[in-house]
Amino acid sequence: IRELAPLVRQSRARKILIDHHLEPESFADLALWDPTAAATAELVFQLIVALGDKALIDVPIAECLYSGLMTDTGSFRHPNTTGNVHRMAAELVDLNIDVSSIHRRIFDNVTIDKFRLLGYVLNEKLRVLPEYKFAYITLTDAELKQYRSKTGDTEGMVNYALAVEGVVMAAILIDRNDEIRISFRSIGNFSVRDLANKHFDGGGHRNASGGRSKLSLAETEQKLLAVLPEYQQLLLETV
Repeated sequence: IRELAPLVRQSRARKILIDHHLEPESFADLALWDPTAAATAELVFQLIVALGDKALIDVPIAECLYSGLMTDTGSFRHPNTTGNVHRMAAELVDLNIDVSSIHRRIFDNVTIDKFRLLGYVLNEKLRVLPEYKFAYITLTDAELKQYRSKTGDTEGMVNYALAVEGVVMAAILIDRNDEIRISFRSIGNFSVRDLANKHFDGGGHRNASGGRSKLSLAETEQKLLAVLPEYQQLLLETV
């Protein structure tokens, strides 16, 4: 919750945490936490069912739950996509939600500026290091401004780096003025969570994690490149 954290901590209201990330902050009075869940939406659905309120799930609620489930599983393609995930999705679809419309509103609603930024990134900023099965992208604040980038425009760009043939780990490093934000992705058993936690004050999931750095963008890039030899054998063994 980043900037909202101080306000939440200071609030005297009762706090409830529902989360599936590893090691969430301890601030809540009540917690429903399960790192094996595919999505927080899955936990919310389970809670509604456990409370006996499944009949209260109408189309708007079902659309929100389906959206959370779909996005956190990478459109049902990540390893966390279990049979329970598909069964939950089926129950939500049976409530007559418009799956095609949900997908289109989330993924097929791209501004021309975002497309141009993506083209620039793929043509000029994507770097592949086959000796580490690693690909990464860097973006400066000036580049973001040049393409009139808005919040969310860089979401998912790291997946293009991961999609390169032979790549098992990818990262995108973005200059956000006050700090460098890093998104890591991987496939198989290689844990970007461990790398992010050890070197970049981050965490998340095994195959999708985030990190941050107070160094400059160039210094952060060099730091990342410097730690790669530590993981080279694991990366080369990952298929």
